Parts: sequence; structure tokens; C-alpha cells
Amino acid sequence: MEKKLVARDIASTSHPSIGARLRRLVDSLLLWRLPTPLDAIAFASWMPDAIGSWCARCGTSTRVALVGADGACSECRGRRFAYHSVARLGSYNDPLELWVRLVKSNGWKAMAQEFGVLLAARAPPVDVIVPVAMHPLRREMRGIDHAGEIASSLSQELGVPVCRALSQCLSRRQMGSSRTARLLNAHRFRLNRRANALVGLRVALVDDVRTTGSTLQSAAALLREAGASRVDALVVAVRDANQEGADEALPMEATRAAEFQPRSRG
Repeated sequence: MEKKLVARDIASTSHPSIGARLRRLVDSLLLWRLPTPLDAIAFASWMPDAIGSWCARCGTSTRVALVGADGACSECRGRRFAYHSVARLGSYNDPLELWVRLVKSNGWKAMAQEFGVLLAARAPPVDVIVPVAMHPLRREMRGIDHAGEIASSLSQELGVPVCRALSQCLSRRQMGSSRTARLLNAHRFRLNRRANALVGLRVALVDDVRTTGSTLQSAAALLREAGASRVDALVVAVRDANQEGADEALPMEATRAAEFQPRSRG
């Protein structure tokens, strides 16, 4: 009799009751308690995109834009970028889209850290990591610096330091903005005194989503001006051009804002 009671106690402690499992499920569904990143990834049966399934210059999926012998795809051919390459985990579709939104809106720090771990396997040789800056007011409102969290996790995986060399001026938020508005809002960063440490270094520029490329373009141009020898972009997801919907005809000033215009260092 005693053995049966012991066995029953062991079983009850090692296997949560149906009620406990249901409560956990309801908590997750109602976002009272977010699942662990590994549980979310397993449940969605998601894997990062295979290497070579996107354009290395701009990050666009090769199923959307064919890459030519020159290494450029139909979306970026003829354009000049301040960054040398883009590496990503996937295109901006569910489940990545949902996870990125939950990181921003619900402060899902654990998933941001998991993004950094996954991006480490795709990072080229770099000397320092620079996250795309968030304005302090927005950081306080959201309770998370999503690019900073990804960069910190990436730093631990690669064993290279994080340098917060960029500061952001308060401007219209990017999320939900049209393609043209994003391109015209390209100059919203500035270098701070930490940028002096970037001279001659290979920089990994980290952000969550590349939409038009204007954020990466603006940030990378400043890092190049600061003396970085090379800038490679690492992002969680890329929104392909065919996901933009309307607003395909861009004004000339928007197109010019998206181009890299190198300036001589005086």
C-alpha cells in the first residue's frame, strides 16, 4: 500500500494535472504568460530560412526577386548601399511577424534574446555590434529596447562587444508607416561620442525588421562616416517588396533618400 502511495506521489509531481496544463495554455493564449521561445518555435514548426534563399545585398527573398551573376537582385540592382550585406532569419510573415510584434508590444525579452542566438550562426566576422538606436522616450514607453536586446544576446554568442554608437532623434514611428514615409524619414539618427571607437572596425548593425532599408541605410551611412571599415546588417526579418501593398510609385526625393551618398572625411 505504501509503495502505491509513493508511486502515485511521484506521478503527480512529475506530470502536471490536466487543470494545470489548461491554465498554462489559457495564460499563453491570453498573453498573460508568454511561452518560452523554444516552445513557441516548436509549436509553430518554424525554422530559419536556408542560407542562399535571400539576396545577400538587400535581404529580399530570391523567390520574389531573382539574383543575377553580379550578386544583386532585381530589387536592388543599380542601388548603392552603405551596408555591405544583409543576413536574416526569415521573411516578415507569421510566425516571425507575430513574434516581432510581441517582442515590441509585450516586452518579450526572451524571444529577442533567442533571435540574437539564431542570428549569431549567420553573422560574418565582425569586431563590434551596433544596435539600431531607439529614442529613450520610446524605450520607456515600451519597456524594452528590442534591437538592443537582440544585440546583447548576439554579443554573448559571438564574444564581441556592443557599442551603442547611434542615438535617435524623436521622429514619427516607423511601424505602420507607408513605404514613402519611411524613405523620407531616413535622417533620424546621429552619432554620439562612442562612435570614435569604430574607426577601422567591422561592424554588425542589428535591427528587428528591414522594410524599405531606409533605417539600415541611414544608420550604416553614419557608421561608415565614423570610420567603420565595413558594415553588415543582421535582421530578424525582411519585408519583401511584394508585401508593401499600395504605394509602389515613389517620388524622386524618396528614391534619392534611399541611396548611399558617400562623403569625404575632412
